[in-house]
Amino acid sequence: MPINLAGFATIIVSKIDTIEIDAVLNEIHQYDADITENPVEDGTVYSDNVVLQPIRLEMTCRITDASASLLNLRFSGAADDAFKSLVRLQRSRETFDVVTGINVYKNMMLQSVSIPRESSDGRSIRFTAILKEILIVGDEAETNRDRIATNVQHSALPISAKGVVSKVAL
Repeated sequence: MPINLAGFATIIVSKIDTIEIDAVLNEIHQYDADITENPVEDGTVYSDNVVLQPIRLEMTCRITDASASLLNLRFSGAADDAFKSLVRLQRSRETFDVVTGINVYKNMMLQSVSIPRESSDGRSIRFTAILKEILIVGDEAETNRDRIATNVQHSALPISAKGVVSKVAL
């Protein structure tokens, strides 16, 4: 969500659902695809299909009470609130949006969150969140399945086109 600071600069506020992040220390945006491999008799491997995997996002972030009080953006206790919100968000099992510096991701879920504590953390939390895209099948699932079955049926060879069949004496 962009914020314009009195015409001087526009900054992007990173968010996990409604949790605003003070500082993103690290982001890893991972887009994977499985590419099928089919070897043939001469040893050549042919690839004829690509299956896109859900997007995976890993963020290491910090939320502090100090920056919140300096900018008057949040009430004190922001770190404690963020901790509780992260746990509640994962336990809700509902999808949400994630805003990063380079993209907005829809239908994400919090796969894991780790929150290490050190004496130097003071009134802040540092956490690493692993988020994963949830691919949701819409209301048209049955219609899509029927349409795909019909398309596959039309693209298949007729049963009579079996190729060359040789007879072997028994």
